[in-house]
Amino acid sequence: LQSMPWTDRYFDWNLPSRVETEPALFLSFGFKTASTLVPRAHPDSAHVNLVGQHTPTVDGPGSDRIRRIIGLPQRRIYGVFDFYITQQNMPGAGSVKTYLGDHLRLWGLDFSDERCELISLRPGAVKWVSINRIAGTRANPAPPLLILCELRPSSLPDHQRAMEEFRSFAMKLERFGAACPEYFAKPLTYTRVYRRWIVSSFASFEVTLDLADEGAFYLQQMRPPYVALRLGGVTRDEIVAAEPDCRKWFSTLSQTSAQVSRAPASE
Repeated sequence: LQSMPWTDRYFDWNLPSRVETEPALFLSFGFKTASTLVPRAHPDSAHVNLVGQHTPTVDGPGSDRIRRIIGLPQRRIYGVFDFYITQQNMPGAGSVKTYLGDHLRLWGLDFSDERCELISLRPGAVKWVSINRIAGTRANPAPPLLILCELRPSSLPDHQRAMEEFRSFAMKLERFGAACPEYFAKPLTYTRVYRRWIVSSFASFEVTLDLADEGAFYLQQMRPPYVALRLGGVTRDEIVAAEPDCRKWFSTLSQTSAQVSRAPASE
């Protein structure tokens, strides 16, 4: 039952008519990219996954090309966000404008004053009565939802301030990671969310560091059972881990994950 189709046609998004009739740039934010919009969007549109499994860094490989795409004239720019970003229990996550506004400003963009729109797959006409009768269950497949927000260029001071914050944090993390070159000497990606940085390897988002601007920071496993290990604290000037040997962070995270996986489900 888990693989039942949501709609009668693939990628049958219920999009605003202007998206189908005007070339646009779609910047997607989430593990599910906005590439599924391609069949319904104008054929001259462009698509970039700005935050996801492989998050480009604002001054890293490919960033110049992304900025050239963003700078193409005379077309709208949309941010496409996974609806479930707004459903997580994290500070600022109730609004994508609050949660990811600072990350947009790293790229010289901001949200427009227009309201964001919730878009969904068109409901299918197929009835699952016979399947339900045979299985003895009621099938309620939940289709994915996306949030579509029109974007605009940010002000120069906002962009400069965002870049200063990024460079300051990256330098602080470099000082912190000098004692652990086997992990921190690799290319890293940085995602700016509300008052926090999420840092991962460029090649994988399976394990991340989640660092508040000031406060606790965590090593997180981004797959079931989604465990998190508190490592230490962040101040204005430095990052301090309670356990200086970074190899122990990952072994402890793995042990914690295994223990949670083996734990019996609560009644």
